[in-house]
Amino acid sequence: MNKQEGTEQQADGGRQGSVGVMLRQLRQEKGVSLRDVAEATNISTSNLVAIEHEQYADLPSNTFVRGQVAIYANFLGIDGAEAARRFIAERESQERSRPKKSARESGGMSAKKLAEPAQLSAATLAGGVLLLIILFIAGFSLYTGWNPLSFLMPHEQRPAAQIEASPEIQQHIPTGN
Repeated sequence: MNKQEGTEQQADGGRQGSVGVMLRQLRQEKGVSLRDVAEATNISTSNLVAIEHEQYADLPSNTFVRGQVAIYANFLGIDGAEAARRFIAERESQERSRPKKSARESGGMSAKKLAEPAQLSAATLAGGVLLLIILFIAGFSLYTGWNPLSFLMPHEQRPAAQIEASPEIQQHIPTGN
């Protein structure tokens, strides 16, 4: 068994150390720089350093990190899915063991919180769209003078204004007889 096969076997579960340390050691054994890994995998150097040094607070949400660790491990020739699973488990176990701080104490929101989109329910989204439609119709009606409820009002067929001629003018108007 050569050195690379032994390293692959260690990465698949035979190793006691953390995934970040294992990835750093494997990268150094292969003689690859962080810049080379960053260029080949399109993972930022800051994220690679955070992964290798287990700086979990400096990393984005688990969804992104899972993919980045898998890509990094596959690049180094080991099972990326297993490495990502172990890395996320290590991250979650450390977060559970660490006491919680409020956002004010920690200096604001973490990168993990910022990377996750806000959750809107379907009912809230539908209500917002309906409100926008109503506001658009109201604005259009006010701007154009159109009354969208005019079909509910009774219509009389009479002229808007009735003009009667004065008696002097009526003398000059021929009658229908």
